[in-house]
Amino acid sequence: FETICDTVGKDNIATTTRYEPIDYRTDFLLPADGLSFHWTKDDISNAHTHTFFEFALVTEGSYLHSINGKSNILPCGALVFIIPSDIHALYPQKTGTQINFAITEEKLKDLCRLISPTFIDELIQCGGKGKYIVLAENDLQWFVDKANQITTHNPTSENHRYIHLLILEMLTCAISIVSRNRA
Repeated sequence: FETICDTVGKDNIATTTRYEPIDYRTDFLLPADGLSFHWTKDDISNAHTHTFFEFALVTEGSYLHSINGKSNILPCGALVFIIPSDIHALYPQKTGTQINFAITEEKLKDLCRLISPTFIDELIQCGGKGKYIVLAENDLQWFVDKANQITTHNPTSENHRYIHLLILEMLTCAISIVSRNRA
């Protein structure tokens, strides 16, 4: 699917922008598992959508984050939850490092069903608003430690389950943080 965004500019001229979503099947570290992880430095991410849910965590520096027409500066430690319909972009401010971990809708629904039948709907309400949560230093370090563990293991068949579990650990922790701060 694609997201179409109609806007009216200052001259009252309508513009239609089409955003081809990033597809997990071509972008994920573990596509068969519906899970992914990226750790990037100074990476510019122009406006796009996804076919999956994503958490972005700034681990160094800061980023300008534009989401659904709103912009914020995400400081170090900022965690943001991005849903598939969000049109967003990330631009490092001078310098920045971020962790992205992602999950398909099917896998997220399975995970949320373990909490309650309606939890997925509650969680989705937390996304798309441009809100972010700044993690305490020890929480940020926990995510960085998990990311370091992932990057030191290649996703071979013998390490596959370990990487899978590390990404799930990060996702469940991020889901918990977002759901506790949904006000």
